[in-house]
Amino acid sequence: NDIKDKKYIPIALGIGDNLMRAKIFDKIISEGFTVKSLMHPTATISKTAKIEIGTVVMPNVVINAKATIGKGVILNTGCIIEHECKIGNFAHISPNAALAGNVEIGNFTHIGIGSSIIQSIHIGSNCIIGAGSVVVNDINNYQKAYGNPCKEIENLQI
Repeated sequence: NDIKDKKYIPIALGIGDNLMRAKIFDKIISEGFTVKSLMHPTATISKTAKIEIGTVVMPNVVINAKATIGKGVILNTGCIIEHECKIGNFAHISPNAALAGNVEIGNFTHIGIGSSIIQSIHIGSNCIIGAGSVVVNDINNYQKAYGNPCKEIENLQI
């Protein structure tokens, strides 16, 4: 209510909870505000990468050629998004996670700190990949998965 009359102020969202970030994003848009993306000056972003609104790119992130980043994504400190990766809406890629080329991450998925994902892997929507995981096989929707090699441990669908 304090800012409803200040719709000229763009808003950036850095809320860690993917579902809450999406809910607030939708509310802000419906109220007529503009959602802004933030790109740290130390990030390296290919000119052929596509980044949708509301994305936050932290220090030392690398986004390589033809990567596609959805809306409301958080790319946390030092993560690497290689060529032709596709990151779904409201995903969160944690610090120092590395995605090899042509990896696809679904909407609302969280990739834990220091995880590594080999080329051409598909991780579904609404997943949690545990810290330090090494993903060498596709992961289905609504899965909690972790380990080396990463394995589906729990179905998160309610």
